Amino acid sequence: MNLSNSSRKWILKEMVSVNGASSDDFETIPLQLLKFQGHSPEAATGSLWFVSGFQGPARNDGHLVSLVHRALDKLTFNPAVDVYLTPVANPHSNSKTAKNNRHGIEVMNSFPRVADFPLHEVKSSIETKTLMRWARGIGPKVIVSFSLGNPKIRYLNIPSEVVSRLAELSEQPHYEFGSEPQEFNSEGIAIERDPVEGSFGNWCSVEGLGWIDFSVDTSKKTFDEIRDTGWKTNVGPALKWFVEGFRLNPPVEEPAFAVPDVIPALDMPPEFANL
Repeated sequence: MNLSNSSRKWILKEMVSVNGASSDDFETIPLQLLKFQGHSPEAATGSLWFVSGFQGPARNDGHLVSLVHRALDKLTFNPAVDVYLTPVANPHSNSKTAKNNRHGIEVMNSFPRVADFPLHEVKSSIETKTLMRWARGIGPKVIVSFSLGNPKIRYLNIPSEVVSRLAELSEQPHYEFGSEPQEFNSEGIAIERDPVEGSFGNWCSVEGLGWIDFSVDTSKKTFDEIRDTGWKTNVGPALKWFVEGFRLNPPVEEPAFAVPDVIPALDMPPEFANL
């Protein structure tokens, strides 16, 4: 299935307001699930899902997901598999605490602690319920998210050789989720750690999903700063390598051929010995 460039466009799969109803109200920012179709015949069997904006719109991590959107739209990234994208997971963040939604719930750390938790029993937020429902509906092989902090890669259920290559291309350290070292701000004060239990990363773990998170340098505030530094020379090349080859797909096995019987060596006449 070779799709022409003109036929590979973004599709809006679903749009949900934070009030819980499907929204046609464009005066507010809804949760969105977009899809970009991969070019291989097996495109739907190992999809990727990019999720960002847990701390609200128009922040550093949102700049990175916008660059992913552009790279796919312009086919700078040419993915073999289907790619889903949710630009802002917390579209109406609290004005006082960006991590929280407008009802005071910290979206990134309000997920169930056990696998297969029934959606109707999730009591946290419409954002959490929607992200869980989309993840179970899509069944992505890997979720890639962006967060704020010192530049690094966190991961779960990803082969070590894949993470090592991502770290090499992005020039960032990598840590299995939960083993990250303590971070400090510019004044040497320890930054409060996000909880492991109830976090998006922990939920990916208990659901058996692959998860990769790129932290964005908080000192780079503008879109241009993110694009010209962290994207062009670090995160962009790493994601291009990952998305285009999708390094978690199993290699195609060559058909086995019968090994012919070994022909025994023949005694060679003396006159042929030097040929």
